[in-house]
Parts: sequence; C-alpha cells; structure tokens
Amino acid sequence: TSFTEMEQKISQMLNDLIESSERNTLLVAQVQTELSERKQTEEALRENEEKFRSYVEFAPQGVFVADRNGYYIEVNSAACKITGYSKEELLLMNLMELIAPESLDFAGDHFNRVVNEGYASGELTLIHKDGSIRFWIVDAVRLSSDRFLGFVIDITERKDAEEIAVASQKMAGIGGLAAGMAHEINSPLQLVTGLSERLTRDMNADRIDKDQFLTDLDRINKNGWRIAKIIRSLLAYSRQASPETAPQQLNDIISGTLLLIEHQLKSWSNISIEKELAADLPLVYCDSNSITQV
Repeated sequence: TSFTEMEQKISQMLNDLIESSERNTLLVAQVQTELSERKQTEEALRENEEKFRSYVEFAPQGVFVADRNGYYIEVNSAACKITGYSKEELLLMNLMELIAPESLDFAGDHFNRVVNEGYASGELTLIHKDGSIRFWIVDAVRLSSDRFLGFVIDITERKDAEEIAVASQKMAGIGGLAAGMAHEINSPLQLVTGLSERLTRDMNADRIDKDQFLTDLDRINKNGWRIAKIIRSLLAYSRQASPETAPQQLNDIISGTLLLIEHQLKSWSNISIEKELAADLPLVYCDSNSITQV
C-alpha cells in the first residue's frame, strides 16, 4: 500500500511539473509576443515621430514650440530663416525678445488667449536679427498645460506690395481731385483778392466805412483759413508716411475729407452734401490718413 501511495505521489508530482512547465512555456511565449508587439509599436511611433519631425523641419511656415513662460523648446529651419537667428540662439531666447515694442501688449494678449482658450491668431510686428521690422501672421495652439505650438508666416513683402498699391491709388485719386480742388480754392481766393482790392481803393479814396471794413476783414480772414484747411487736408491725404495712430475726432476727419471732394461731387454728379454729425462723439484711436482714404 505504501508503495502504491508513493507511486501516486510521484505521478502527481510529475503531472504538476509538466503542467507547471507548460504554463511557464505559455507565459514565456506570451511575454515574447508582448515584447514583440511593444517593439513594433515603439518602432512605429519612432517612425511616425521621425516623419513628423521631417514634416516640421521642411515646412514652409516657421514652426515654434514654447513652454508656458514663452521660452522656445523647438524650432524649425523656416523659423530660423524668418527671424535671422540660428536654432541654438532661438532655444536660448524668449518669444517676447522678438516682438517689436508697438506689438508687446498685443503679443501678451495673444499668448494669454492661447493659454486660456487653446487657440489664437493675429498679426504681430517683429524685429529681425538684422534690426529690420518684419510682419508675421501667427497661429498658436495649446498642446498641453506647459507646451504651445505656433505656426508663423512672414507677410512683410505682401504688406510692402499693398502699401505701394495703396500709394499708387492715392496718387491717382489726387489727380482726379485736382480740378475740384482748384475750384474749391479759387472761389475763396477770388473773394479774398477782390475784397482786398476794394479795401485798398477805399483807403486810397479816404472813404472807409468802419463797419464795412470790419465785415470785409472778417470775410477775408474766414476764407483765408478755408483755403489753409483745404490745402492742409490735401497735404495730409497725399503724404506717404507709415500709419500713425493717435486719438482722433472723427468729425474733424469727415469735415476735412469733404473739403477735398465736396465740389467734385456737386459739379460732376449733382450731389449735395448735408452733414449731421453728433457733437458728443468720443475720440477714436486710429490713423487719420487711413480713415480719410476710407
């Protein structure tokens, strides 16, 4: 009996060993399969990352990755070309170091919108490494709480071309205004010269009427200032300067513009102008010459 029990025990132990060996074999196979799949996944991720880096590196737009404090983490070749800095230089810089002073407030708002809302787009004025002013369109997105991706297009050449086109249109417009302006200036000028000649004759003949004399002087003064305002408006319209924003009164801009075109509208198109301007308009922060063109 004891021999039989011993045989049974030995048999059970062998069975257990075989089962354990089979389980171990299955476990090893499973581990090998998982390792193989993980390796394949890692290789696929590495290939995708290399492709993504290649796409970013050769993208025509400047690509920037920055942290929450605005320091660059990654940039591509186009970003280096746009800014004039090498990759090594940019990775030691903060994005605010490139912003022109007039765009600092807007750039801060732009960055805050990306942080809080996840996306922002706008035009910024930048300083190139050589000191020249450049204009960018910047689209930025939030990747995570401390990573932000920006795509940049340099539109400086396009803006220069637009300014040249606007200047050409303006000069053509000045030519069209010339006839109307000549009449607009000629009418008050004739009145000034006519009254001046009459006053001179009256003085020489010693027949000055004090009230008439003061009335004529007042008319000379008013029409002289009218001529000055017309010339001032024409000079302001024709100047070719960069936009200068400042607090402006729209009523003054409208009145000055009408001095340029009022007679032209009357004589060419039989249009009369009636002004109904609110007296309590707030000041508007704008470039008066641009509003005049509008």
